[in-house]
Amino acid sequence: METELRVAVDARIPHGVEVFSRLGRVVTFDGLAVRSDPKCLREAQVLVTRSVTPIGPPLLDAMPDLVAVASPTIGTDHVDFAALEAHRRRKGRPIPFFHAPGATSDGVADFTLAAILLAARHAGADPRSWRVGIWGCGNCGSALAARLDRIGVPWIAHDPPRAERDGFASAPLDAVLECEVVTLHVPLTTPSQSRWPTRHMVSESVLDRIARRARVLINTSRGAVVDTEALARALVSGAPLLACLDVWEGEPTPAPDLVSRCFLATPHSAGSVVEGRLRSVRMVFESLRHSIAPWAPPPPACLDAVSPVGPFRFPGDLDAFLDAVGLEVLARDFRRWYLDALPDGRREVFDRMRIDRTRHEVVWVGLTPAGPAPAPGDPRGPA
Repeated sequence: METELRVAVDARIPHGVEVFSRLGRVVTFDGLAVRSDPKCLREAQVLVTRSVTPIGPPLLDAMPDLVAVASPTIGTDHVDFAALEAHRRRKGRPIPFFHAPGATSDGVADFTLAAILLAARHAGADPRSWRVGIWGCGNCGSALAARLDRIGVPWIAHDPPRAERDGFASAPLDAVLECEVVTLHVPLTTPSQSRWPTRHMVSESVLDRIARRARVLINTSRGAVVDTEALARALVSGAPLLACLDVWEGEPTPAPDLVSRCFLATPHSAGSVVEGRLRSVRMVFESLRHSIAPWAPPPPACLDAVSPVGPFRFPGDLDAFLDAVGLEVLARDFRRWYLDALPDGRREVFDRMRIDRTRHEVVWVGLTPAGPAPAPGDPRGPA
């Protein structure tokens, strides 16, 4: 039995060499540079990569011996599943793909809650006087709902796919668009992938409706679920909307003008929590181990981190919570450094801050889940 797989691991995946060397011989690569020059991957049998690297024909064709692909990420929109299936047929082997749905959902929920609290503070409002509309109530949306319940902020959620799948009580979209806060927690899908496609679901007409009522629009899911050109036009025209964007069309080089006009702008950092990242690495390692390397030893103890932040009591510890998440400082630094960078240096600013500005998950006192999130199922399933 083969016990020395050749594994290519993105150099910025935490503990990547230590963990995936249990599968075989590891080589590391630059996830940005490999997009234009994938020849360093030609001997790889296993690819472990971040979402900055599109998994499509150029990359797949560079790896004739590929047997499995893994990405320690929630989302999968960097994966061309049609190309992967075509590659499987050409090679005559399964070539499974693994990712980590839900691994960073607590971090995303804390990040989103911090955005809501900062927006309320900016508006001079009690957040409990606002209603939050959650568009997409999978892992991240459910985790946010539990936190809103804990501090007494009312919410409703719109999720037709989950309603069909498990009977979730999905609110009408019209009701969500009437809320003071609209927050997006959906995967990126097209009409060929879903009966409820999400690409540009927040269109110009939807933005017009949101701006009539909502004070805050938050996107921590995927940049292309919002028509960002329409959003930029709305903000230029003076729409009374606090836009909080963590994800962007054109990432990792979002339009500087849009970055400058957002209330909060951050570099895809909502899920950048130490514990969540380690959890996602564990999830894909375990999937690879059980699928193609059952002889490999278990993951190392370095993946067993427990957050040192908290436990916090709410609402009394809200200021400590905001300090722990650090969203205000992150947004300030990102806006300054990104806008000050030369155009050809912005990609590196975005990616460096995304990787380097990690934080810990927040431990809450008395937090109970709002309800079980749906099982991931399809690789384009709930975030």
